[in-house]
Amino acid sequence: MYHVSGTRFTPLLVLASLMDLILKRAWDELTWLSVGTAGFLLIVDRWLKPLFDRARPHETLVEVSGRSFPSDHATGAVVFYFLMCAFLSKRYPQWRRPLYIGSAIWVALIWISTLNTRVHWPTHIVAGARVGFIWLSVCLTNWKLAAARQSERNRVLAP
Repeated sequence: MYHVSGTRFTPLLVLASLMDLILKRAWDELTWLSVGTAGFLLIVDRWLKPLFDRARPHETLVEVSGRSFPSDHATGAVVFYFLMCAFLSKRYPQWRRPLYIGSAIWVALIWISTLNTRVHWPTHIVAGARVGFIWLSVCLTNWKLAAARQSERNRVLAP
């Protein structure tokens, strides 16, 4: 599960989602999915991990290297899966509840897998989740503000 969520499945899903948004010309969603995924990597890997410089648990069950705190798996799972829920819920409101429930279960499984493989301490997961929810809130707020501004522009320009 750890490798599927972090190095195989999720990156392919992100790429497929970006391509789908390009094909659908969903520019606002494309922008915020790009900002969301690139932003969390920048925040966690370039700023927070060097700042805290915490080591991983010593006896991991998978080969990993690098700093550990906060967990970028926890952050990325929150940001990507819940951004996609918001985007898909806008297009398919009848699927809102199953999308969020399914994503919450999947994100929880990702968090549990990082604990089971001993790649992160529980505090690393909690911190990563908190960073993820904060960054998700920033992205969703700006996505909604951009949509409101576009709607207002369209209303003003309409004959």
